[in-house]
Amino acid sequence: MTSAEKFVAAAYLVVFAVVLAWVLIIGTKLTRLQREVAELEAAEPPVRASGPVEGVRGNRAVPPREAAQRPVRAGGPVEGVQGNREVPPRERRGG
Repeated sequence: MTSAEKFVAAAYLVVFAVVLAWVLIIGTKLTRLQREVAELEAAEPPVRASGPVEGVRGNRAVPPREAAQRPVRAGGPVEGVQGNREVPPRERRGG
């Protein structure tokens, strides 16, 4: 075997070892995640006796919010008003 062939064989062995290590790490993570999911499925969260109702987020009572209303001028939209913020009218060029 020449030195080039030995070098290529060593490179392949290093790549194989890295891939094998990666597969072992991912396998370990997968088994840990499966175990944690099984534990979470086994432990059921407490549920209210009355069931879900309006204003409940995550079984924590929250008062309902009022719907937001857009501010509108009494006179309605007019020239020079953008987003209900009074802005002087633009001057037209070259008319």
